[in-house]
Amino acid sequence: MEHAYQQEKAAFEELFLGFEKWRNADVVSCLNTLEDSKRKALQLVSKDGENVTEYFDKLIHTLEQKKNEILSDFETLKLVVLQTYDPEIKKLSMVLEEQKRALRIAESFKDVSDPLMFLQQMQEFREKLRIIREISLPSRPCMDVSPIIQNFDTKKWDSVKLKDVDKILTPHENCTSPFTKPKYVTIQPDRKLINGTTVLGSLVDILLKEGFRLIGTRTVSSEEKVESYTFERIKRPQTLTINDGLRTGHANHQTKL
Repeated sequence: MEHAYQQEKAAFEELFLGFEKWRNADVVSCLNTLEDSKRKALQLVSKDGENVTEYFDKLIHTLEQKKNEILSDFETLKLVVLQTYDPEIKKLSMVLEEQKRALRIAESFKDVSDPLMFLQQMQEFREKLRIIREISLPSRPCMDVSPIIQNFDTKKWDSVKLKDVDKILTPHENCTSPFTKPKYVTIQPDRKLINGTTVLGSLVDILLKEGFRLIGTRTVSSEEKVESYTFERIKRPQTLTINDGLRTGHANHQTKL
């Protein structure tokens, strides 16, 4: 026991002397370096995380805006469908009603023996027939929905790059009514005429007077300040001459008729 004690005592003194000479300062310096590197790494990771959050927040905002824009265009497309087919449906429904009235008139006077009454009823009957015959039926191409409802598939967006999301075209970008042929006139809206009025104001005023109504406006390009005005003809104008070749090299507005 005494021998073991003396042996360990000597070993302790040797270990203690070596421990006192241990490089404590080097360890502290290394520890400080590691902690500083850890802090910088966490700052970089946090900054990258903030950049990712900012990027996706911006992307989500852009996607939400684009979604609302496209859904709004679908609502506009519904309006185009209604304004395209409702007048024709109403017109043909009126034809059927006029035909029924004409048949009732014919049934009521075909056996009338009084000459004057017969002539009066015959005049009314002919008037009904004239109205019916003057109403033209829409052609088969006009009944086709393809000019309005074009092929639309969201899968075509799969190849769109994230940076190009805001460049996705709206579904009815090029849709037209089968009953009317669209015309486009590009103008400089702020250009003044001799009387002091603007070109855009004068054109809109003329269109409204000539039997058109404004059914929608939208921004085509905010960067180039291009806007599109959509008009629908609600009655046949007396005279309206539009030069399809009239275009300006630096146009700010596009008007769709």
